[in-house]
Amino acid sequence: MCVAAALLPLFATRAAAQGLKWSRQVEAAVQHAQRTDRPLMFYLVDRSRRTNDELRRRQAAVFRDPRVAEAARKFVCVELPIDQHPELAQRWNLPARSSRYVVYATPSGEKIHQSGVGAVDDFRRHIRIAYHNYTRHVWENELLDVFRADPPNAAALLAAVRRAGELKIIEADVYVARLVELRSASDALRGAAFETLARLSTKLAIETLVQHAPADERAARALADCDAAGAERMLPFLEHENARVRLLVYDAVTRICRVPKPKNAKFWKNADARAKADELRRVRIWCAKRRCASSSKRVISAPPRSREIARRQRLKQPANRLQIVRAEKSPPAMPKRAAQPACRGFGSATGRRTDGSPTDGRAACGRTPGRAIHADRVVALRRGRSRRRYASPP
Repeated sequence: MCVAAALLPLFATRAAAQGLKWSRQVEAAVQHAQRTDRPLMFYLVDRSRRTNDELRRRQAAVFRDPRVAEAARKFVCVELPIDQHPELAQRWNLPARSSRYVVYATPSGEKIHQSGVGAVDDFRRHIRIAYHNYTRHVWENELLDVFRADPPNAAALLAAVRRAGELKIIEADVYVARLVELRSASDALRGAAFETLARLSTKLAIETLVQHAPADERAARALADCDAAGAERMLPFLEHENARVRLLVYDAVTRICRVPKPKNAKFWKNADARAKADELRRVRIWCAKRRCASSSKRVISAPPRSREIARRQRLKQPANRLQIVRAEKSPPAMPKRAAQPACRGFGSATGRRTDGSPTDGRAACGRTPGRAIHADRVVALRRGRSRRRYASPP
């Protein structure tokens, strides 16, 4: 059992990498959706009409994208020949030419959303909208009456609490939090309520779990089962006045965000205030990094070869036409001349440079030795003439 649970994420990743697969067994797929309580995604195909080949290729490319397969993992995907089921087209109020459309429905066949395929991001957005509509439909038509029943049915209420957690129905957090406060609630109901609050991870759910965590071990375990958004909502409780609450929240946050080298209870008992503040600051920074990484990280990236091909195509294509015109009209740049070093010591009356070295040999500025010596002689002769001209008579 443990081995199968460990291999399940690997199988899900491989299935997503293969793309979205449409089942053609309509009746078997509908029965599977009703048995597993999952919504349906129908891809409408009209085989009696000719479809544009370019449209078919574009949609096939979208279906092969692993991000689309990951987004549609909660649905039962079926390819439905709409020309063989005209009653469904009339029931769902579809247009006359509804081929290559996608209809989302409940397991009972009630339409909750419809869309085209379009681009990858648009299709993923429609899938999220359809699943949200499905959870809202289940809440309003099935679960809400169970929570409002007076007197409540214990078995039905327990099943409703668990189903709200499985579907992650955010609207149920208020009713589930009220069940925890009831003294007449059974242990099974309280345990299921704590698990559902951990899956919802709303602000009210986190506050309820933090309130009951010091006294109830099930609430303390549920804190560590919250998601990343719930861990972010726990951060203000790291400075709670109760030391037990601070330690439980710290352990839950470090486990959810996978903070390396977490501190134990001995550290929080013996460390000074500055060390504790530094540790809390480190945990907050690490959680912020994990949140940014999880928000920007894609589910499954494109294969390396696809990325390399896309990079080469971008390098071959110029950014715009203006850059081509500028590149054609602009003359070739002339190479810059190297800066000549400054001459040192020329003009000295003694025939030496200012640093005391003789001027024979090649000069520092690139002159030949003869020219360098000749320049020194000219300067010396000129200075000698000026001395003789202004010399005082004997």
